[in-house]
Amino acid sequence: MNSLTRPTPMPSVAWPQLAGNALLFQGLWFAAIFNYAAIAGACLLGLLAQGLRQRWSSVVWTKLAILAGLGMAADSTFAALGWYRFDESVTHYFLLPIPLWLMFLWLGFVCTLPLSLQWTLRKVWLSAVVYSVAGVMSYSAGRALGALEFENSALVATGGLWALVGALSAVLVGPGEKDLEKG
Repeated sequence: MNSLTRPTPMPSVAWPQLAGNALLFQGLWFAAIFNYAAIAGACLLGLLAQGLRQRWSSVVWTKLAILAGLGMAADSTFAALGWYRFDESVTHYFLLPIPLWLMFLWLGFVCTLPLSLQWTLRKVWLSAVVYSVAGVMSYSAGRALGALEFENSALVATGGLWALVGALSAVLVGPGEKDLEKG
């Protein structure tokens, strides 16, 4: 293997930081789903602060912003097409047809990629499969808890979206990505 194909190892991160990252995202997920904006915002700030503490480079932040933006755009498209429906009382921002809590979830999710979810990004195909299943499960749980409504047929598009998210995440911020080195 030459230096162009050899994966660059990720910087080691202590398990308490990884666990804290995962717990902050789960806190964000539940707070967002149950519409506790202040708690969701605090969890999101905690996730962003972890990235600052890890001293991610501006390139990493840009890649994470691109992934979050693509996710928000895809969910906005699904909502505009009527595949996802949200409570009318939920406030929408920035002219997007998705609620603020879903934007928070996308921003928080990408902050887990270089930390607690980094292990899922070792192979593009594996990331696509894992994220496809996990994405469908997450949206189904959100539906069961009343955060959104959709027909079962929308799960095919949701699975496809998350397969793409997994593949892009593996390519952009996977373990071979040298930009994740502290910068």
